[in-house]
Amino acid sequence: MTAACVDALVASRGRVVMVSSRMAVLQLPLAAAYGASKRALVAYADALRMEIGTHVGVSCVYPSAVRSPIHDSTAAAGLSLEGMSSYEPLEGVVDAVLKAGLGRRVRRDLATTRRGAAEIFLARHLPSLTDRIVARTLAGRVRSGAFEGAEPAAGVVRRHRHGDRP
Repeated sequence: MTAACVDALVASRGRVVMVSSRMAVLQLPLAAAYGASKRALVAYADALRMEIGTHVGVSCVYPSAVRSPIHDSTAAAGLSLEGMSSYEPLEGVVDAVLKAGLGRRVRRDLATTRRGAAEIFLARHLPSLTDRIVARTLAGRVRSGAFEGAEPAAGVVRRHRHGDRP
């Protein structure tokens, strides 16, 4: 869609706003494909910024989880992100998208909450720390039985139960 609109965007000095996810920078276990797709979206935004950014504003918005039916299938498979990620109100995401698209200043990256801004900062600047926090959170979720019976998580559960950690 962006490629089809480049001429109009450049002529109007318009804006492109990509809605990514905090998982683009702070990966959560058992959701690698989703995180990878969001990281790819950010890479596309970065390339677009290099190609047309002198004439078009390009921003990425990084929400956390928002309660919606998108989570129903993963919850049904026993892979709920409850306890791994915090849900946030949709209104905050909408506000960030509007700020990115209509604000006076073009913002490269926008978190949707203060907590989100802190998570993004830590993930980018202290990745080993955030890895340890996520690993500890995952271990706690496994111990609590959160992934019992979830076939896609069977290997994670088995490795945590047997202490097979790298």
